[in-house]
Amino acid sequence: MKTYTVQWHKKRGGHAYEVNLVDGVDHEDAVRKATNKWHFDEYPIICAFTGWGYLVGINMHWFLNPDFVEDKKRGSNPSKSRFAESHKSPQLTLTSNGLPQRSIWSTLYRVCGGLILFSGLFATLDIGSKDEAAAFEFAITMIVVALTSFLFAFLIDVLTDIREYLKKIANNQ
Repeated sequence: MKTYTVQWHKKRGGHAYEVNLVDGVDHEDAVRKATNKWHFDEYPIICAFTGWGYLVGINMHWFLNPDFVEDKKRGSNPSKSRFAESHKSPQLTLTSNGLPQRSIWSTLYRVCGGLILFSGLFATLDIGSKDEAAAFEFAITMIVVALTSFLFAFLIDVLTDIREYLKKIANNQ
């Protein structure tokens, strides 16, 4: 069993409002256990990941919250939301519902940024043993390149979300 971080979100990639640690066989099992133990009906989306997944965006799994209630008067309407009615199982990912899907390009940029940061650290240490000024310049360059890579990954995710939401708006008119 692994320990998974399970988060409840109002939107994908947004601020996590409730965070709990759950032991599970896999991410689906962790979400199932978390939704049985805690009931946060105001958050439509659940994210489960292990380790540093949230920082890099790798190994993050998104689910629909079966307890989500759209009605603003939370306690007065016992009916579940359209999410829970159309998807009875919490194992369904957001992409199966047609909500924004993370681009493979953003994942690639995050991985490249992490590799640049990691390899730049060791290269800086190697260069630093010979010339400190050159090592400092190299370290600054690697940090800037890595941060640029993370920024592009974020922008790609935002533009992907915008594109999908614009498609939905166009289909509703």
